[in-house]
Amino acid sequence: EVVTAQQTSRQSLFRLYPFLKRELVEKVRLNCVLYDGSVCLWLGTSNGIQQIRFDSARHIARQTLKYQNQQIRIGQVFDIEKDASDNLWLGTDKGLLFYNPSKGNFSRYTPYDKDMMNTEHKEVYTLVPASSEEFLIGTSWGVFRFNINYREFTAVADNPDVMNTAVKAIAIDSLENIWIGTEKGLFYYLSSANSLLQYDLK
Repeated sequence: EVVTAQQTSRQSLFRLYPFLKRELVEKVRLNCVLYDGSVCLWLGTSNGIQQIRFDSARHIARQTLKYQNQQIRIGQVFDIEKDASDNLWLGTDKGLLFYNPSKGNFSRYTPYDKDMMNTEHKEVYTLVPASSEEFLIGTSWGVFRFNINYREFTAVADNPDVMNTAVKAIAIDSLENIWIGTEKGLFYYLSSANSLLQYDLK
């Protein structure tokens, strides 16, 4: 459904855009949505991604990505973000997936800190832009900074309470401190002091 800015009325997307394929949406669970700011809406689902193009009235579902002689299964998509070059970054149950929609090329990354060597497989649940060059990434095993240009991961905090648990929510406040929601509770990373605090929510 589409809700007006004043939240006074609701209207079905299928009524607004008759070209949408209801059967594609009904077959999956919708996890996230990204609007590219122009003509395209990307849906992250329990089985790949869906692309809705308003300029050409197309609705396409993709479970795999193909480029030249390569092919990769997307898997479940928990979050989608776009970088400054209009590339897509997908947080999936198979790691972090890079996808260039205009060229079709892709790459898959496993988040790990080279100093900690925590190279075990990780699901990626959330992506939060920290700057034009960096994402914060919440995974099934901790939270990382990801440098988009150099494709490098760094643990936000070398603390087992954060690095040994699933991180599914991240927020950055006006002072650039990081709030981290985990299975073990809420943590607060104070950037100026490089310290991590845990909040007791009981």
